[in-house]
Amino acid sequence: MMSGRRIVFLDRDGTINKEVDLLKGKEQLELLPRSAEGIRILNENGFLVVIVTNQPQVARGLCTEEEVRKINALLVRMLAEKGAKIDAAYYCPHHPDKGYPEENPAYKMECECRKPKTGMLKEAAKKFGVALTDCFVVGDRTVDVQTAKNAGCKSILVRTGYAGKDGKHDAEPDYVCENLLEAAKLISLERMKAVIIAGGLGKRLAPLTETIPKPMLPLNGKPILERMVEWLRGEGIRDIIVCSGYLSEKIEEYFGDGSKWGMRIGYSVEKEPLGTGGALKNTEKLIGNGTFVAMYADLDVEMDLEKFVRFHRKKGGIATLTVHPSSHPYDSDMIKCDGEGRVLAFPGKPKPGEKFENLGNAGVYCFEPDVFKYLKNGKSSLDKEALPSMLGKERIYAYRTDEKIRDVGTHERYGGN
Repeated sequence: MMSGRRIVFLDRDGTINKEVDLLKGKEQLELLPRSAEGIRILNENGFLVVIVTNQPQVARGLCTEEEVRKINALLVRMLAEKGAKIDAAYYCPHHPDKGYPEENPAYKMECECRKPKTGMLKEAAKKFGVALTDCFVVGDRTVDVQTAKNAGCKSILVRTGYAGKDGKHDAEPDYVCENLLEAAKLISLERMKAVIIAGGLGKRLAPLTETIPKPMLPLNGKPILERMVEWLRGEGIRDIIVCSGYLSEKIEEYFGDGSKWGMRIGYSVEKEPLGTGGALKNTEKLIGNGTFVAMYADLDVEMDLEKFVRFHRKKGGIATLTVHPSSHPYDSDMIKCDGEGRVLAFPGKPKPGEKFENLGNAGVYCFEPDVFKYLKNGKSSLDKEALPSMLGKERIYAYRTDEKIRDVGTHERYGGN
C-alpha cells in the first residue's frame, strides 16, 4: 500500500558535497554551500530524502564497500549537525567496464542498481511504500536526469558539480536549478501558482505611465515585473498568472509564455478595470484547487517565499498576508492581529493624529482556493472588501517579516530607476 509521501532522490558527489574525482576517503568530504539548508527544507515539508549514488571506486579497487559506507555515514552526520535528515542512503559499487590495473573483478558486472538503471530507486520506493511517479531525482549529471526518466520521476539538474556537462546521456531535465537549495524550494512549491496583480492604470506614477504600464517601468535596469518574475523563479515558482489590463499587450509582448525565464506565464486580461478583488476572481479557473500566492506588481521583493508558505500551511487558515512596519503608514493599510498572528481587524489607513499600531499590509499573500467564494464577479477590492468580509467566518493570519517588500508605486518610493 502506497504511503502518499514523496521521495526526493539526491545524487551525492557534486550535489550534496563537493565533487572530487572518485572520492575515496572521509577526509575529502566537504558539504556544498547551502545543501544542508535545502535538505532541511525538504524535511520540513514532509518529503523523504534518499541518497542514490554510483560509487565505481569499489569496482576500480580504489576503496572498499566498507569505506563507502563510512563516507556515507559521515555525510549523514555532517548534515544532521546542521538539522538536515537523510532517510536512507543507497550506493552502487559496480562498474561494467574492465581493463583498469587495480580493478576488483567481483564488481565488474552489468547490474540493475547502477544509474541510470533504477534498482536503487525501486528498492527505496518499496521500503517506504512510495510511488516513483510522485518522486524527484536531483543531480548534477545527465545520468541522474536519465535515471529519473527511466523511473518515471521528475528530474532536476543542478549547476553544481558537473552541472550536466558530463555528456553521458542525451536527456533533458524537467527543471534546472543553481543548487540544491533552489531545487528544494522548487520541489516544495512545484505545484503552486503565483498570481501577479498588474492591471492598474498606475495613476500615482503619471506621467511615466502614460505609454508604459506601471509594472514595466525600469527599476535598477530591469522592468519591475521582470525583477518579480526572477525572484519568483529563484524561490521555486514555475507557474505565473499575470492579471493585466492597461497596456496589457506590452507586458505580453515582453514576457510571452515565460519560457525565456524558465517559467510558464499565462494572462488574465481585464476588458475593463476590475480592481484587485475582481482581477483575482478572474483567475479562479486558472488556479484550480491548490494553494497559491498572490502579490501586487508594484513591489520590489526579496523574501523567503517557501518559509512564508510553510507558515501559512502550518496555521491552516484561508489566507495569510505579509505585514511589516511601514515607512509610509498614512498611505498604508494597517492590520490588527493577536499574539498568535491571527488577523482581528483591517483598520485601513490611519488619520493624522490617530493612534495606531504600525503594522502595514505588505502586499504578498498566500491563499487557499476557498478564498474565491468571497470574491465578487466584477469590480471589487481585495483589501477593503474581500478580506474584511472573511473575518468571523474564516481564519486569516499575518506573517510578520523584516525582509524586503518595498512598494514602488509612487514617485516618492520609485527611486530605483
